[in-house]
Amino acid sequence: MLQSGVVLSGHLLSEELGRGGQARVFRAEPEGGGPAVAIKVAVEPALVAALRAEGESLRRLTSPRFVRILAEHLEADPPFF
Repeated sequence: MLQSGVVLSGHLLSEELGRGGQARVFRAEPEGGGPAVAIKVAVEPALVAALRAEGESLRRLTSPRFVRILAEHLEADPPFF
């Protein structure tokens, strides 16, 4: 089970910010310092298609009201962006 304290792609998950039927969102601190980011993790690897579709939709939006995706790791276990 993914939880706070786990490191994904050089980022330490510090707290869970929210969860839904498809994914969980964590605040993550870069191990080398820098601003915190949000990491969205698929609840189950089978949901990676939904995560991929959401990422594609977000990349097309240019409003400052939407989160910008900095990196995708959809082949990882667990898949996340």
